[in-house]
Amino acid sequence: MQDRHVPYLEPHYWLVLGIASVAGANMGDFVAEYLHIGHVRGLPVLAVVLLAVLWIEPRDLQIHTTWYWLAIVTIRTAATNLADFLTVDLHLGQLWTMAGLGVLLFAVFPMARSEVRLYMSAVLIARPGEKGRPTTDFSYWTTMIVASTLGTVLGDWCTFGLGLGALKSSIVLSVILAAVFALHIRRPISRLMLYWITIVTVRAAGTAIGDFLSKDPRAHLSLLLSTALTCIALVVAVWLWRGRASERTPGP
Repeated sequence: MQDRHVPYLEPHYWLVLGIASVAGANMGDFVAEYLHIGHVRGLPVLAVVLLAVLWIEPRDLQIHTTWYWLAIVTIRTAATNLADFLTVDLHLGQLWTMAGLGVLLFAVFPMARSEVRLYMSAVLIARPGEKGRPTTDFSYWTTMIVASTLGTVLGDWCTFGLGLGALKSSIVLSVILAAVFALHIRRPISRLMLYWITIVTVRAAGTAIGDFLSKDPRAHLSLLLSTALTCIALVVAVWLWRGRASERTPGP
């Protein structure tokens, strides 16, 4: 993906990512349950949508982040159904699924550490005083799928596996997310690893919040209404950020 379409890693990035995580959680359930196509049959359609976004994006020379967020919310939607497929349809269990996805996520960390952009392609290392941004090559999107699925299973495990319920799980995971953001200040671990830990935690919290909004009677929202509202919130957040496009330097 061209740099002109990739947002910088700043507070607004994480805010929009959080909204996308909630919207993706609701959209995944909407596709599987409301449209009655299950956890698997919607995955090929979402794969085609993602490939279409990645194919069309290089042909757009305008400066905006729409393509990036379209790819993110598509992956978030697919991750919801993929997580349910692994834990519900295949009966792998949430703990075993999280363990397997965790190993898969970090398996390639020792590879290509000497490259500037790194094999896992998580983040361009910003120079002092400059902002970094994701390096969105093939391995980045592949890793995003794994991280999003892992975060989904983690969110479901807190809600259902631990029996916390959607509301308590949302609160607990939001507190954990705040602690993870605090690590960004001192960075006790590598920027690459911290980025993906944050991605997983944002997705876990988004999954719990999405379940609270769409399934908990205290929220007074249906799955249809919750999906519509979170998607509208995502569109508004991306639109409000359009003014920051002038800060980005167009790619070649």
